[in-house]
Amino acid sequence: MFKTVFRFLASLHLALFLLTVLIVACAIGTIYESRVNAEVARHWVYNAPWFNAWLVLLVTNLFCAAAIRYPWKPHQTGFVITHAGIILLLIGGMIDRKWGVEGYVGLTVGDAPSDTMNLREQEMLVFRPTGAGSGEPARTPLKVDYLANTRDPRVSVASGDPGIQVEVLGAVPVRGFMSDYEAVRAMDLPDQHATPGVRWTFFGEMMGGAHPGSILLNDRISLGPATLHFRRGLPPEAAPKTVAGSDEKAAHTEVQFVFANHPDMPTVKQLAGPATGAKAALAVDAKGEHPVLKVTMRGKDFEIPVRENLEKHYELEGLEGPWHLRIVGYYHDFIIVDGKKTNRSAESKNPAVEFQLVGPPVEKSATPAPDAQAGDPHGGGASGREGFGDPSLNVMTLYLGDDGKLRYHLKSRKSGEKNGEVVIGQALETGFAKGATFTVDEFLPRSVARTNYKEIPPEQAADDESQQYVLRCRVAAGGEDQTVLVPPSHDPKRLAPADVEVGGQRVLLTFSSITQKIPFTVALMRFHAPREQGSDMFRTFESNLCFDDRYDRVTLKADAQDLPAIREHLGEFLEDRTLKCAVVAENPADLTLATANGAEFRLPRNQVSDVVRNTRKIYMNNPTSYPEVWWGPWTGTTYKFSQSGFEKGRSDFSTVQVLRDPGWLPKWVGSLMICFGIFTMFYLKPYFRRAPAARPVAAAVAAEPTISKASAPAGIATASASKETNA
Repeated sequence: MFKTVFRFLASLHLALFLLTVLIVACAIGTIYESRVNAEVARHWVYNAPWFNAWLVLLVTNLFCAAAIRYPWKPHQTGFVITHAGIILLLIGGMIDRKWGVEGYVGLTVGDAPSDTMNLREQEMLVFRPTGAGSGEPARTPLKVDYLANTRDPRVSVASGDPGIQVEVLGAVPVRGFMSDYEAVRAMDLPDQHATPGVRWTFFGEMMGGAHPGSILLNDRISLGPATLHFRRGLPPEAAPKTVAGSDEKAAHTEVQFVFANHPDMPTVKQLAGPATGAKAALAVDAKGEHPVLKVTMRGKDFEIPVRENLEKHYELEGLEGPWHLRIVGYYHDFIIVDGKKTNRSAESKNPAVEFQLVGPPVEKSATPAPDAQAGDPHGGGASGREGFGDPSLNVMTLYLGDDGKLRYHLKSRKSGEKNGEVVIGQALETGFAKGATFTVDEFLPRSVARTNYKEIPPEQAADDESQQYVLRCRVAAGGEDQTVLVPPSHDPKRLAPADVEVGGQRVLLTFSSITQKIPFTVALMRFHAPREQGSDMFRTFESNLCFDDRYDRVTLKADAQDLPAIREHLGEFLEDRTLKCAVVAENPADLTLATANGAEFRLPRNQVSDVVRNTRKIYMNNPTSYPEVWWGPWTGTTYKFSQSGFEKGRSDFSTVQVLRDPGWLPKWVGSLMICFGIFTMFYLKPYFRRAPAARPVAAAVAAEPTISKASAPAGIATASASKETNA
């Protein structure tokens, strides 16, 4: 009986039947995927229990087909290798289906390190604020894309209370899902499902009066003439205010930007005092290795080597009053990308230099108003302390400190910068426009976003590219029932629950991606998405990641000129003379560094004694793996991080794909074995079946058996005699 079953499992008829069913099933899955979506194809075909059982039966057939021919002959080598490769390939795929992980992490610059990733699957969450089942939500796995494309989408959902029944009736397409929301209190939700929020009012005479709104932590909102941010931490030190009529004094300062290839288009920005009248030119040799800044001021000529004096104070001797020049930056191939000055290439094609002229203090009343020359070197507006070309001319940033206090940093094109502590209910003059004020009406330590959306008619849903889905659910309790639309939450810390009260019971419902812990933490130090010049197309996406708080360590020299200033402004990231940061760019002249709170600055190379790189930079087609163990890439037990996407309009948020692929080695080895086995069968098989070499005729005759005439049949004897006569 065992032999009969074994022969059946090894038979060619079974193999053809299994392959035929698999081909038909894959064709049906492909049709589902193209006409409906991939989730429906996975539900009915690829993830179905019968499909897995069919693959197991195919592996069994392949194994038995090879085993029944044992011991194998030389000409069966290719056959055995090919079957073993297919078996390994299928086993690797089954390992991935069981233990492989694919998800994503949404990271924000300045946010706390994350040890949780979102998977592709979703789950329904039902909260009970009080009574039985309160606390952690009841969870039910579901697939929204499948529910939106199936004829019978009804799914019973766990509620955590036998007296409450929750049922999903289907998925409903909506438009403009996250375009408008308001922060509301979240006192009924667990701490891990709420985030700080602020309710505010922006008033402007030129904007038609008061405009209320709200913002959640790590969000960014447009106020019209300005941009509003909400972050953790403390505001940066504000630049000296230049208020007309003030008796205070400020250093006489002028900023100039000079191009080597365009000496006739210098740009000048006066921060304090009248114009100095200084003329500047940039001379660069053919290789761009020794640029020299030539300055003529009040009858005196100065020639200053640029690279040797970068970020240094160069005394201008012979001028009345103490004057010095500070070279802020040098660019060998100048370009503006996302409002920041940078280099287009490593060659010296468009050299430019930015420098400051600083002289004796003057009355602030003498400070001139910004003019059109004070901004982008190519004709943009004033840019404030961030430098030329910054598109965010007016910015209001709210900061939430560790002490729970709200503070603000205001950058206005007209009134400069200022810091302060937020007073609830007190209007703050912004200077963004005539009579523009900003008022924080309420601070919500624990809040969620209540979204507003509009249902799309079924006849329009198929053509609406902006559609997203909410779930239509029925909640029943105490003999009553109610139908409600339940919105999703793409961020586990920003649940937007539907609040339902039925039969004397209150229930909160939402759905989100299933989350899974990873055995380490990851933080985003910097996200950079430069655009193609003159277009809205992105050239690349770059993220600098820090794992397990392993920062880059930049050690400053003991006599570093900027050490006191760094200690004052970045003391929390400075240990003795070592900065904990991420080196996001480097060139022979300086390093560009980013800290965990999002601060970014340049540090001259001549002030650095040592650099240790620990952070990882990922971009398209350039992933990284963590943890760093030699066997990890071979066994597929490490996690691979790839740049996945971004959020439009945000330069501090990045979506990173996380992949754990423990079955990659069997799949790759199996694929190589299949290729080699087929090659063997088609090209090497004749060598295994080659016939033995022909022997000499004399040896063959000698080896033939001798038959006597007496014992031979008559016919044979006659033939033999005839041969002898002929001979």
